Amino acid sequence: MRVILCGYYGQDNAGDEALLVCLLQMLPATVEPVVLSANPQVTTERYGVEAHYNRDWGKIWQLLGQCDGFIWGAAV
Repeated sequence: MRVILCGYYGQDNAGDEALLVCLLQMLPATVEPVVLSANPQVTTERYGVEAHYNRDWGKIWQLLGQCDGFIWGAAV
């Protein structure tokens, strides 16, 4: 199951990054997170997750059709 995580990620804000870490730890092993991030390369390197640019509306629309869930994170 793939789930999109949307929040203020990839902005080097310690609080929001900490919340992302908590979300990732809380997800069951059966969930594959897809993170929307201002800096997807760093998010992927830092957390080992699939990440996409949070302003690429075409890609976001595509992901919405490919994923099974959507979680609004903090500071959205």
